[in-house]
Amino acid sequence: MSSMNTPDKTTPPTVILSGPTRGLGRALLDRLVSQGFPTVGLGRDLGRIAAVARSAPAQVQLVEVDLGADSDALTDALAAVRRILSTNSSGPLAFISNASIIEPIGQATGLTCSGLERAMRINCLAPLLIANFLTKTAQAQGRPLLVLDVSSGAACRPIRGWQAYCTSKAAYKMGLDVLAAENSHIKVVHFDPGVMDTSMQDLIRAQHVEDMPEVEVFRSYREKGTLKAPFTVATELIELIERHLS
Repeated sequence: MSSMNTPDKTTPPTVILSGPTRGLGRALLDRLVSQGFPTVGLGRDLGRIAAVARSAPAQVQLVEVDLGADSDALTDALAAVRRILSTNSSGPLAFISNASIIEPIGQATGLTCSGLERAMRINCLAPLLIANFLTKTAQAQGRPLLVLDVSSGAACRPIRGWQAYCTSKAAYKMGLDVLAAENSHIKVVHFDPGVMDTSMQDLIRAQHVEDMPEVEVFRSYREKGTLKAPFTVATELIELIERHLS
């Protein structure tokens, strides 16, 4: 982590949120809107949240992009974000790096180049490029930046069947730490939300033990009722923003 410029406490942080259409991302979007944060949503299938944007047109702006697509798509999306931020160039910035995929799941020797590449693009390369871009933008505009990495225990320990996910999340974590070490106006916070009740967990529980030997552990979370609600985790993330930037 690095120290930041002193936040402007009179202007609410502008939040850039990836993956805002479902699960934790959708819970975050709802909380951000209800609490008055200017928000830029980045992701696919934005028709799912079009009504949210229409309900608060001065507060919510959406930029459609597939983070797993080629670099040209991301470049175009970041140009749109630049235009949005240029109209509101005061107050802190916060990037909630939420979008990620767990696929492909399976033994490492059976994974394909295309599967690994897509996981790396969505979980590491695209969000790292977004964070790099926002770092330059924040510096040019003289505003602090908080990067909230919605991380995972998989970034720190190996899980059989999850080579793509573990590798991409660990690489992203290190990339952000280097970025923070190089730039004193940003702060990086890695936040592990624990195991949430989302569609990702549905996918995990549907795996065969041959592909993911620990699948029964994840099935037990549902049976024991220990899965966290996305709304609860969203509240914790909003509190982090308020603690560091408000």
